[in-house]
Amino acid sequence: MKLSERSKKALIGLIVILALVVAGAVVLIADGRHVEMRLLGDEHITLEYGEPFTDPGVELLSVGRLFGSRERQTTVPADAEIDSTVLGDYRLSYRYEDRHGVRSLTRTVSVVD
Repeated sequence: MKLSERSKKALIGLIVILALVVAGAVVLIADGRHVEMRLLGDEHITLEYGEPFTDPGVELLSVGRLFGSRERQTTVPADAEIDSTVLGDYRLSYRYEDRHGVRSLTRTVSVVD
């Protein structure tokens, strides 16, 4: 069977992509990627009075439809701070916006005695 030059190039490209997938490499292909946002840590955190608070944050993942590939992007800061010397519930909101829309998540931190 004789292959055209175009078919040979397509076959070589497919072999390279398969080799990268088998090797565990992230294949960055324009395949309809979208962004997922998820909380790191718990949705509700209880903090003892006076203890320092370190926000676990959220992370954004760029998720591809082809092969379910994932690429970690960045973290998003919260829109509020916690004062552990004032008892009560604090709501932390995280927001990310891109050309596909807005994503947001919230976390509650309760400062208790």
